[in-house]
Amino acid sequence: MDIVEGIRYLDCDDLIECNKAALGVTPNERHVVNHEKLSGVQARPSQHRYYEQCEDIFFLAAVLFIAVNKGHAFENGNKRTGFIASQVFLTLNGYHFSPTEEDSLIIAEQVAVGCKEHNDPWILSSWFKSFSCLNEDYNSEEDPAVEKIILSHSVSIKVVE
Repeated sequence: MDIVEGIRYLDCDDLIECNKAALGVTPNERHVVNHEKLSGVQARPSQHRYYEQCEDIFFLAAVLFIAVNKGHAFENGNKRTGFIASQVFLTLNGYHFSPTEEDSLIIAEQVAVGCKEHNDPWILSSWFKSFSCLNEDYNSEEDPAVEKIILSHSVSIKVVE
């Protein structure tokens, strides 16, 4: 994990772990990484932050989600990896993200097929914001199904202080 001026970003190794977690639900898929594409995907949120002068964590999560989904750095599981990576990114930056499974599938598919509004990080960021709360405000007892999904997709992220 990289920390740049207060925002924690996932590094390439973190994204690889997210992909391995994504492929864990379908063990017959091969874990193959295009490292050149992966480094471009990994850098996208920090580049947007710099060039757009944007501090909106939900915008940056949307940028990461789109980049992983569309960047095809992995042979399999790019949509699932994008979802997990965005979820981890938000958690590392103080938010709990828990959309419905149905919404997640629809959004991921819309991004993958190039739906214009779902590929606009400003629009997509509202989806991330609407299903997020501060980590300290999250009560897992309110939604045990979401907690189970998060635990089943947990990845080992290196915390750098």
